[in-house]
Amino acid sequence: MSDLNNQIIKLSIIIPCYNRGEKISKNIEELINKFPYLSFDVILTDDSDVEESSLKLSNLSKKYYLKVKYINNPKRLGYAQNLLKSIKLSSGNYVMILMDDDEIILNNFHNIFKVIDSKNDYAIISSADSNQKLFNKSKLSELQIIDSIGECKH
Repeated sequence: MSDLNNQIIKLSIIIPCYNRGEKISKNIEELINKFPYLSFDVILTDDSDVEESSLKLSNLSKKYYLKVKYINNPKRLGYAQNLLKSIKLSSGNYVMILMDDDEIILNNFHNIFKVIDSKNDYAIISSADSNQKLFNKSKLSELQIIDSIGECKH
């Protein structure tokens, strides 16, 4: 998939938001500034009813318009529908789902791209600790519980 500049987007970070614009925007800005060369975008679908939170997210998307897509829902969708909307708007070959109070662990973010670039048939599964686990997709059905996708802390 590609973005507005026809660059292939490898990873879409999707974040359904609700009234936590300040916290998540700070982490996203740190991520973009640390890894401007990595092929990812951020999709923010906003259910907020706090204007300051929405304004923070909107301003972030204006500042980083090549990396951040912000959509303010005119009517509150609720978490499930907001998540589905985020997924539909994603353009990456891979998707990383975060909650708006999660924090991406910056020191480990590049490891996700090492796996993506390896062109092996892997899925990335991790937990809140920084011990990233890799599973061959054919073995994925053997897992009982998948706690989280991506590398984040909650």
